[in-house]
This record gives sequence, C-alpha cells and structure tokens, in this order.
Amino acid sequence: MKLGFDIDGVLAEFSGHFLNKYTPTDLSGPLHWDDERFKINFPKTYNDKEFWLSIPRMIYPQDLPLRPHCYITARPIPNEWTMEWLWKNGFPYAPLYTVGHDGSKVEVFKQSGATHFVDDALHNYDELIAAGIPCFLLTRSHNESR
Repeated sequence: MKLGFDIDGVLAEFSGHFLNKYTPTDLSGPLHWDDERFKINFPKTYNDKEFWLSIPRMIYPQDLPLRPHCYITARPIPNEWTMEWLWKNGFPYAPLYTVGHDGSKVEVFKQSGATHFVDDALHNYDELIAAGIPCFLLTRSHNESR
C-alpha cells in the first residue's frame, strides 16, 4: 500500500489553530468548510508564513501507519512553507503536490503512484471514491453529519 496524505485536518490541526487566531471568542468546531469564520478570515492567511509554520501537528510521524508515499494538499501557499512545516514536525520526505483552493486531487493522485489516500474533507473523499480511488475519511467536526 502506498499512502498519500492530505495535510490540514489529517496531519496538521488547521481548524483549531485557525479559529484560535481569528475567532478566539468562538472556538466551536466547524460543521463544514463553508463556515463563515473560514470564508471571512481565510484570505488573511495567504501571506502569513508564521501562521502556517505554527500549526500544531495532529499525529506524531512515528504513529503513521505507513511512511507517506506523497502529500496532496489544497493549501494556497508556497510549497516551500508546507515542506518546512512537514520537516519541522518530523514528517518524512515525500513528494508534495498542491492543487490549490478547491482544486481536484484526482488527477494528481493518479499521477503520484499512490494506491490509497487519507483526507478529512468530505467533498475530496466523495470525489476520490467516485473516481475509483481507495480513500480513508478521517472523522472531523466538519464531516461528522454524514
């Protein structure tokens, strides 16, 4: 099995970190990625390298079930920042692919050589499954209603 990993919501505790910084009076878990708190404040993160580098990890690299074959993310930031976060937090080197905000992970996944993917976003999970790609959905507040 060659596992590909999403980053935010899978390896990085993006939601809590984001809400703590931008809406500290309302830290309730988002029910979906269209949460107004994200829509209003997300553009503030585009040039905030410190924000991205200070996101806490959700899992220790040694606790991953397999070494990552690749990372596929929709982060709207330079790949160098994401790689710096991965290295800083001890994650092993693997190719990093960025599809951009609301980009599809299907074609990139197929080109990556991975056999399975791990994501937390329901729309990514549904799209990958519909394309015949084995995908694991990690339960998070924004996908629990399913």
